[in-house]
Amino acid sequence: MFELKGNICVLGDSIVYGAWDEEKHGYVNRLREDLKENKQVENVYALGIPGETTAGLLKRLDSELTPRTPDTIIIGIGINDTIYIKTKQRETISVNEFINNINKIVDIAMTYTNNILIVGLTRVIEERTTPILWNDNEMYFNSTIKEYDNLLEEYCKTNNIQYLKMFDLLQQTDFFDDGIHPNEKGHEKIYKAIKMKGEKYDL
Repeated sequence: MFELKGNICVLGDSIVYGAWDEEKHGYVNRLREDLKENKQVENVYALGIPGETTAGLLKRLDSELTPRTPDTIIIGIGINDTIYIKTKQRETISVNEFINNINKIVDIAMTYTNNILIVGLTRVIEERTTPILWNDNEMYFNSTIKEYDNLLEEYCKTNNIQYLKMFDLLQQTDFFDDGIHPNEKGHEKIYKAIKMKGEKYDL
């Protein structure tokens, strides 16, 4: 069961950080404004770092969570693991390491609370990400993102962790120019999906 309550820590990458939402600075801030205004929660912390991978999040997880004593943990991580690096001819983080890191992240998170939600990976607009606009050596492919996301979903089902699928949520008009990051409309959709998940108290 997942519920939006108490101190909420949202951990992840630039999408968690709220990059390119000039209107309300990301889905986490939208969630904060809504839940705080209605006095449903104590605090909502946006703990996203641009470029973050599961390996990076794993290293900082305890230092982020310990001082904030979370009642709710939301994790949005993994799309940067899937980046294909041409010179190395491999992904940034292998799929096996990705799942291994997710397992370790969840194990640590569960020492703070069992009220955890894993947010699935979002698609990209491939004509803008092969390669990405600012680095000819790096590429995002939807086939790879979907492979990692399917394994993430299966992991959550097997381990009874709440999971929210995002891959088909965003359409082309929901992205910023880089084809990776959601724009204001995209962040609004993600915020509403997470809120609905928390309000339904899904089993």
